[in-house]
Amino acid sequence: MVSDVRTSMPEPSKGWKSALVRKELAERAKRIVEAGVGYRSFSELLNDALRRRLEELEALYGLAKAPARPPAGVDAERGGPTGGMSPAFPEGGEGRGGRGG
Repeated sequence: MVSDVRTSMPEPSKGWKSALVRKELAERAKRIVEAGVGYRSFSELLNDALRRRLEELEALYGLAKAPARPPAGVDAERGGPTGGMSPAFPEGGEGRGGRGG
């Protein structure tokens, strides 16, 4: 029976997703982070690189960006206050930084 490597990966935190990265790319990213050129972590570099590429593709193909997460306590559909988490973002959303907060 073949073992699935992903079963040993830790579960991502709420509001985050995980992805496999080619070893060569991960090593290059690690060198950038270790060089101290503005990124504090591997994750921060990857999120910035992915965000920038998505913005390029959205502009190139005229795709609409995903809706921005509303400020805490604001109902996404009515624009008014909520009693808790907005129903439009039931898992904390994937807004700035992807931490849902």
